[in-house]
Amino acid sequence: GACSNGGGSKDAEEEEEDERSGALMRLLVSAFDRREELAELLCLADVPEETVAAAHCVAKSAVKLRRREAPGSAAATVDCGGGGGGTCGGAAVDVGDATDLLLRLFCNTHSLEDGGMGIYAQASAINHDCDPNCTFFAAPSTPSSGSSSSSSVPGEALTVRSLREIQPGEELTIGYVPLRLPRAHRAEQLRRNYGFRCACRRCLAEEAEEDADDCAAGEKALVALSAKLRAVIARGDASAEPSPLSKLLAQAKLLAHFNDVIAGQIAVDAAEAFVQVGRLNEAALAYHQVLARARALPFASVAPHRASVGLALAELLLRMATHPASSDDEARVALGRAATEAREAHAALALCRGEDHETTRRAAVLLQRAASLGNARKEAKLLGKLLERQAGRASAGAAGESAGGTACPPAEPGPER
Repeated sequence: GACSNGGGSKDAEEEEEDERSGALMRLLVSAFDRREELAELLCLADVPEETVAAAHCVAKSAVKLRRREAPGSAAATVDCGGGGGGTCGGAAVDVGDATDLLLRLFCNTHSLEDGGMGIYAQASAINHDCDPNCTFFAAPSTPSSGSSSSSSVPGEALTVRSLREIQPGEELTIGYVPLRLPRAHRAEQLRRNYGFRCACRRCLAEEAEEDADDCAAGEKALVALSAKLRAVIARGDASAEPSPLSKLLAQAKLLAHFNDVIAGQIAVDAAEAFVQVGRLNEAALAYHQVLARARALPFASVAPHRASVGLALAELLLRMATHPASSDDEARVALGRAATEAREAHAALALCRGEDHETTRRAAVLLQRAASLGNARKEAKLLGKLLERQAGRASAGAAGESAGGTACPPAEPGPER
């Protein structure tokens, strides 16, 4: 990506690769002074020539960047050719060393949820599987007991958590690439970035069942649907009746098995567009479409994705439950479903992120809000019934007094004896 001079638009994967290249370049610059230590610590994978060429290109840019950061250095001039060299900030650097270091980082860094990257020596020893028994995430580190600093650095601490029960002697595995991608995409990323062909049980099973031509055609159709959906949203047609988004959603649902990531993004984009025009029911159906697909996947590694969509749906359902236009029955159903989605999301996040993670706490807040609204609704209903009974008794009492005054008039006095 760093050496590309071509024009034209980029798809999501190309943009992701560019972001990864940029993050790697920044990480490379910061790691220059520790390259000897890292060279001993991190293995070098047998990546293809195209990856080596791309790494060389990024390394050249990193060396130039390092030179600019130390303009006062007496030997800051760096030859960015294939064999040139120089010193930056007192440390000798050449593009060859930088390329070697970058390739080691490339194969051993962990991409984090916030878009950053980090080097974790122990975690880099964990092998890949497309249906792993563990997951990982970065979170703010906890200062040690002897530390005087009260600040924490996001992304400093990496946590690895098990997704299921692991037997004694069983190897721990994580996912090196996004695991919702189709097998062909996962295989290409693993080949290009890590230099190996995945032969896990999931890959072998999916490869035996897939038809390459059908997969390519289905994915092409999904890309076209995504472009149509963006055009509809840009025109402001989400509020049309019937909405063209509903038709596109139905088509994406039929094609979702070809590329779950593209189909899911279509549904999420449609849901957000529906929310913008106040069509909350259609938005909820769109989120439900993504969630149903995620629940159908028999892989524990999709739990964070499933929980994320479930939280979005729970928030929307709570909004529907409190909307003035919602009927009593609609509010009751929306509130019950919101509590269910928040509860399931909380359970999934507690498993794969832990109780103290930010998203787990968010799910707990939503669950508590749903419970509070449910209790308030029950109390309001009971109060309404009580007031209705009291009004009925008061009405009956008033009717009785009126009837007694008519049936029993005062008796006229009789003659005196």
